[in-house]
Amino acid sequence: MKHLKRIIKELVYENAALCDLVAEVQQQVVVATEERAFLLKRLCHHQTTADHHSQLTTKSNNYLILGSGSVENWDGKKPKPTVVKRKPAEISQGSSTTTTTLMSTVASSEKAKSRRSSSSKPKRLCPPITLDSAGRPIFPITLGPLTIHSLGEIVSEREAYHTEQCIYPVGFCSSRMYASLHDPLRPVLYTCKILDGGHSPRFEVVCEDEEDAVVGNSPTQCHNHILQTINSALDMDLLTIRPEGSDSDERGCRFFGLTHPSVQNVLQACPGARKCSKYKWLKFEVCRSEAEVESVFEAEKEASFCHEALLRNIRFARHHVTSP
Repeated sequence: MKHLKRIIKELVYENAALCDLVAEVQQQVVVATEERAFLLKRLCHHQTTADHHSQLTTKSNNYLILGSGSVENWDGKKPKPTVVKRKPAEISQGSSTTTTTLMSTVASSEKAKSRRSSSSKPKRLCPPITLDSAGRPIFPITLGPLTIHSLGEIVSEREAYHTEQCIYPVGFCSSRMYASLHDPLRPVLYTCKILDGGHSPRFEVVCEDEEDAVVGNSPTQCHNHILQTINSALDMDLLTIRPEGSDSDERGCRFFGLTHPSVQNVLQACPGARKCSKYKWLKFEVCRSEAEVESVFEAEKEASFCHEALLRNIRFARHHVTSP
């Protein structure tokens, strides 16, 4: 009897272990299936792009062959040179026609050069972000000192919710570490939000060590208030405060993270972005190396929204003030 109980007990334990193993394998199968679907989607996308490029290359090669002006004919024989005698009147008429043709050719080439120069604008580099199997970004998106928690929803039917340089999606939320309003030497967390304010958006910045939020009608108003408060705490005009309408508009949007290349690239792919009539579309290129990623992050190291850069400026200013 005891022997049977021991066998039953061992079988129960073995059954439980097998159930755990089956559950683990099933989970691995689900993950592998999602990865397979994602890889197939990416493969189809790249294959379609490659086929499109090959078709364009074939068409261009055919055009070059037909219009190459080769001496030899299709049968491989060279054409015999022919001499045609022309009258003096025909010669003068032909020279004027040739001059007109040359002038039109030069004008068309200049137009083509201007079109090429206007279309060959440099693309902005953007660091890659992590996507799920459906091609959607995985939150939070970490971009150096900047973290994006939500992209929000683009309100294209209201003109005040976008400008030429920036889109203001309702529900957008980001955060970054920056100087405390009471002790600028200490970094604290700043949370930036864009809320629905009716006719125009409402911008809000919440500082970790401050009870009241900084509220404004634009990112510049919020950012300028933060810089002015930090200057007062330092008792020096270390951070330059620029009026609205200058490059301070860009600095305010950069503090929110709205003009970060990766964020703008994703926002341009969101529903409603094409309907923003005032917004000027930008072309982006994903960074292909760590050096390119570092170059993008290096451009974000400015004292007005990077605490490390601000600390360097504070030490430099205090050293020159105290030194004889």
